[in-house]
Amino acid sequence: MINKIWRSIRSQNTTTFSPENFDPFAQDFIATPYPVMAEMIQQGPFRCPNGSWIISSYSDVAQCLAEPTLSNTPSPYAVVNSRNKERYRCADVANKILPYLDAPYHTAPRKILTQQFHGQWHTSESAIKNSMQKYFPTLQCHRHGDILSDFATPVCVEVILKTLGFSNPTEADISQIKSWSEWFFYLFSIIPNETTRKELDAQLAAFHHYCKSEIINARKKNGFIATLLSNEGDIKQFPIEILTENCMLLIADACNADYAIANAVNLYLQYPKFSQGLSSPDIHLNKAADEILRFDSPSLFIARRTLSELKIGDHCIPANQGVLLMLAAANRDPRVFDNPQHLDITRQHNPYLSFGKGEHSCIGRKLVRTLISETLATLLACNAKITLTAPPQWDLRAGHRWLKSLPVKFR
Repeated sequence: MINKIWRSIRSQNTTTFSPENFDPFAQDFIATPYPVMAEMIQQGPFRCPNGSWIISSYSDVAQCLAEPTLSNTPSPYAVVNSRNKERYRCADVANKILPYLDAPYHTAPRKILTQQFHGQWHTSESAIKNSMQKYFPTLQCHRHGDILSDFATPVCVEVILKTLGFSNPTEADISQIKSWSEWFFYLFSIIPNETTRKELDAQLAAFHHYCKSEIINARKKNGFIATLLSNEGDIKQFPIEILTENCMLLIADACNADYAIANAVNLYLQYPKFSQGLSSPDIHLNKAADEILRFDSPSLFIARRTLSELKIGDHCIPANQGVLLMLAAANRDPRVFDNPQHLDITRQHNPYLSFGKGEHSCIGRKLVRTLISETLATLLACNAKITLTAPPQWDLRAGHRWLKSLPVKFR
């Protein structure tokens, strides 16, 4: 019954696309982006009323991700621009983390961080299995609950803390760390007002204090921190303050992977052919995870800024312009993906861009992919019937495709 209601809602949620009126931060677009994106791909680059340039086709987005004239540094008009780093903690943090640094300043630190993070893969993989075996049976035993808050969130928090070598979290710790992670992502979105900015600064200060304390303790344990700090060359790249801010980044990225898990479970429950197809011996769960990340990416778009004039096809974008790269639209470009509006776990050619591409691609790509594939394996092994108890509701935060919750029941 819930599925029928939700399909009815989806069929009514069709937004007419017009470049002259398009607002990437509008609630109706964030809630139902894909019909608009399908038209947007055919439009080509355009400038929307808020001044941002919209790039949506696969080839254009891929070009921009590799384009040195597009900067990751905050816009001069952004609250987190470097001019404010002495005034606001959010600006200070933003200008110390890798996503906001351009080459060559981010190249060596990113290489170190990536190598050390991936070097802990055996720890991460073991933590994923152990955490899922801990939280899913508990959720099933209760017969009803929220996939997001009762399963995906605690799994993601435990996994990243174990990988880093931080202390095992209590239930209260998990809730607090998740809250900090959501606040942290305001660094990559619009800070709507001064009240939010002040609260963001307070939350970042508390998050920083927690991470710095844990880093000091983690030096004596096994994990990412101990390994990184045992190398003198790595220490030079990551003095304690820089390391602390980038650990905040790693935690926030990993904790917000719970939305990717929730999206996967949502698709599993709403597309019977998809869930039935997963049990085929010919299906690889990692490839199914890739298709989920293509079809319903937790990231709708990311922002860049032109350092000089940028030519995209027949369009010239002037210097110092905001550019929004529509990753979720590129993932459904029919010139690259056959039948892109179809969820196809047998898809062979799947170069999706949900994690970006190139020097600024997501360090945690393998972690997120494995979290989803292990979630699918857990669902397949479940001997109970799982159903939604309410239609999914989306958190209307610009640039993201995040569920507010995913309530289910087992029977």
